[in-house]
Amino acid sequence: VFEYDIVTNLVFSLGFFFNMPPYGLYFATVFCLVVGARRMMKEGLVFRSLDHAESLGSVTAVCVEKSGVLTSSILEVGGVYFEGETFSAGSCSNSSVKELAQDIGLATHAN
Repeated sequence: VFEYDIVTNLVFSLGFFFNMPPYGLYFATVFCLVVGARRMMKEGLVFRSLDHAESLGSVTAVCVEKSGVLTSSILEVGGVYFEGETFSAGSCSNSSVKELAQDIGLATHAN
């Protein structure tokens, strides 16, 4: 091992360490979360803890207010944009659109 340069030794050591289950698994997971969180921070996202970055890894859509800040975990549907039309949540006459708005409202209150 000593006959190789420092970079080769470092890569070998890290590969050996991360492939020793279960000892390296924790560090590999944290390393991946930190790398993912740094990428998200470059896009303008800010996290209070690394657990939030882990939760955001499986999110496909985020609904935010016009300022783009989520201040609480409860959102209220004010309207629905569906098939090129905007519908107010309280004044929907079409039953399928009204049902869709209610489902969206219920989904935002699921904890």
